Amino acid sequence: MKHRVASGVIVGLIGLAAALPSMAAKRPPTRAQATSADQAFVAARDAFARGDAARFESAAQAARGYALAEYLDYWRLRLALPAAAGAADTQVRNFIERHAGTLVADLMRRDWLLDLAR
Repeated sequence: MKHRVASGVIVGLIGLAAALPSMAAKRPPTRAQATSADQAFVAARDAFARGDAARFESAAQAARGYALAEYLDYWRLRLALPAAAGAADTQVRNFIERHAGTLVADLMRRDWLLDLAR
């Protein structure tokens, strides 16, 4: 019985040792990295709300790889919709297909249809 427990512990430790390298690669960002990415994301959102495309792009570049990066793509397309008239249709369709079944795809579809109705 003790032999089975010991071998079970050894197998468990070997499995844990094998999993550690992959777990280490998926570590969340450090607090400093997260804070700067968070700030860049918020700055991009604020620039989008003001319609400031230049500041938006600057902040969006700093927030690349952020967990909510699909919202950066959404805001980028939203800024382009009024100026592009019908030219952005392909980009919008691609975006909706790429993010199918998500809130951001539904928001893009809604805003695109509202823009087409104007």
